[in-house]
Amino acid sequence: MKPKHWIAAALAVTMLCVPLAGCDSGGGGKTFGKSGKELRYRISNDATQMAWVQRIVDAFNDLHKEDGYKIKVETTGSEYYQSLDSDYAAGGSRAPDIVLQEVGTIASYLEQGYLLPLDGYLGKEGGIAKDDLWQVNDWFKWSESGGLNSKDGKIYSLVKDWSPDFMLIYNKTYVNEYNAAHSSEPITISETEPMSWEEYYDIAMKIAGYKGVQGTTMDFVPYKHLMEFVQMTGESLFTADGTKVNLTFNGNVPNPDSGVTKAFNYFCRLQKGKNSPAPNATGATESGGMEKFLNGSIWSVWNGLYAFPQYALYDATFEVGIAPPPVYDKTKGAYAATSAMVGHSISATCKYPDVAFEFIKYYMTAGSSEYVGMGYNLPGLKSVAASDAFLHPRVEKMEPYTNYMYEFVTNEANTIEPLRFSPLLSYNRFSALLSPPFAKYFGDKQDFNATLKEFCDLVEEELEEW
Repeated sequence: MKPKHWIAAALAVTMLCVPLAGCDSGGGGKTFGKSGKELRYRISNDATQMAWVQRIVDAFNDLHKEDGYKIKVETTGSEYYQSLDSDYAAGGSRAPDIVLQEVGTIASYLEQGYLLPLDGYLGKEGGIAKDDLWQVNDWFKWSESGGLNSKDGKIYSLVKDWSPDFMLIYNKTYVNEYNAAHSSEPITISETEPMSWEEYYDIAMKIAGYKGVQGTTMDFVPYKHLMEFVQMTGESLFTADGTKVNLTFNGNVPNPDSGVTKAFNYFCRLQKGKNSPAPNATGATESGGMEKFLNGSIWSVWNGLYAFPQYALYDATFEVGIAPPPVYDKTKGAYAATSAMVGHSISATCKYPDVAFEFIKYYMTAGSSEYVGMGYNLPGLKSVAASDAFLHPRVEKMEPYTNYMYEFVTNEANTIEPLRFSPLLSYNRFSALLSPPFAKYFGDKQDFNATLKEFCDLVEEELEEW
């Protein structure tokens, strides 16, 4: 599939410079004019992104200086969502006007009425068209009866940028060296066709045995890897209502035909013992995986497009390859999940939602066109992703990877969707519940069945409180 550069024409410059004074968006908010009001935009602490975001904010403020409104960036001193929870619960003016949300966190904010629907702002002339949003944005649709990804739901967040987070990134130089030494049985890794779980396991073991390195690592949000493995089987880790783990037991023995059991088993096989691709002695993760990948002591990692500029992978001393994630069933094609799909939302307490949306629109168009030139992530609008700003980034070494990712996500044969969290359980809490049983398992104090049973019991005890 060739990049559709002509779509970039859809980004009319005039839509970026609509004056704010007297605007009537039809979104249900107040009109605004020269009243010198400040809107607070809260983001998480990330030094690299902070610099880019501040540039976008400064450009927006300069553009609308005469309108009397200003966006102010604020960060939190503690964990982002923990701080946001506290401020929303406190009420009054503590809640910021514009906030970031993820699929795994937004449900509780919606149920408590903390966020505004954005549908009234979409589809207007000079604005953002609904069909310019990626399909993954539908996961931010919500209705009280249908929950997230509800067909009849309203949109409560617009994806600012995203990436399939578990692409296979590997040391291609090691593969070439192995093939030169094993010409009769070479390793083949396709850039478009995924490997099966077993094929990946075997290749990782071969490279590890040949080069004396670790085959892979699970240090990048390990339990999100686990959730993706479950979804690859066609199932979800949680039941549809999010109140239970989607698994039955016969006594303490988990159903062997369940996708949850198969995913947990593969997740453990990758790491348990010295003779595994990612051997860990005490837990389901270890630190420094990306750094070890760069110094050549790990053959492969699973990460997203943002890993390339964040770790300067394009300057690695070896050839870096990228491929679809290994899948449970090759007959169903490539399957990739995204966990870091972040969207902009407007707080229900925002006094000037029209201004807030005008900023979100600017961020996703002119602002995004500027900062995607660094090749950080897929922009939230298809038209920006199809533009030269993204496909031919300022960091020229990023071009092969931005183009690869663009073609991967626009290939209709590939399935890409967010991880399916329980709306009643934050990811941080979910990880905390998984850690104790896995610590016992990797420390040889508990077998696989008991580990899976303990995890399910811990999660369901937590969910029963709801």
